[in-house]
Amino acid sequence: MPTASGAVALLTGPFCAAHPLVTVEVRAGLRSRDVLGGVRDFELDAGITYLHRELGEEFRAVPLYEERYVLLTDAADSPAPGATATWQDASRLPLCLLDGAMEGRRVIDEVFAGAGLRAAPRLETDSVAALFAQVRAGRWASVVPYAWLHVFGVQPGMRAVPLTAPERTVPVGLVVSAREPAPVLARALTDLADGVDVAGALEHLPGEA
Repeated sequence: MPTASGAVALLTGPFCAAHPLVTVEVRAGLRSRDVLGGVRDFELDAGITYLHRELGEEFRAVPLYEERYVLLTDAADSPAPGATATWQDASRLPLCLLDGAMEGRRVIDEVFAGAGLRAAPRLETDSVAALFAQVRAGRWASVVPYAWLHVFGVQPGMRAVPLTAPERTVPVGLVVSAREPAPVLARALTDLADGVDVAGALEHLPGEA
């Protein structure tokens, strides 16, 4: 899924180093249902997706990290460094968000709804990169997964503020087919994922101690 690109990068390097004859193709534009469908139909060796919904016995999952969210804004309009923002604060801003067909957007909508709020973005996109570009232009704010800040960084003139009240995290993990015997590549990747501290690498926002 698009928001997991930072986690993928932490796995591909050591995987290729451990298996120098293997080449890797990363498909970064898949939605969660496409990831699961590709693994189920043996079109993909593995996928990374949300684990907050029941996957079923046909899949094996290796948890990688807990996705949490930040409010990405123009620095002039955001709270002081070190501050936090609430989801209610976010709901009052001119938002650009992922489009409603994406699982990442549905998770965000669920958090807003749980706080008695409703997101009403004036701009939607299927690209996380486009969200950063829109915020950088100075008109919009967005709610983005903190893991993406390890890919793009926080650009000059922008600020990423942790979202609280409620503070919501969603598990993300590596998913492979549960069939036995496990395919060689899938087994090698899950063995490696078990030993890589993806959560530790993504624990802090860029610039935090």
